[in-house]
Amino acid sequence: MGERTKLDAIDLIVRVLLEHEKTLNNLLERMDGMTDRLEEMVERLEALYEPQAD
Repeated sequence: MGERTKLDAIDLIVRVLLEHEKTLNNLLERMDGMTDRLEEMVERLEALYEPQAD
């Protein structure tokens, strides 16, 4: 395999890995947002079902 071919292969691998990193970061941000919303919903539900002190 020629030197240029090896460099092209490495370049392709790096580009693919960078694209995957971007995709994973996007998914992580979306999951963080969903987790925050779920935590808020749980807090609201817990407040609704807390025994009321009379």
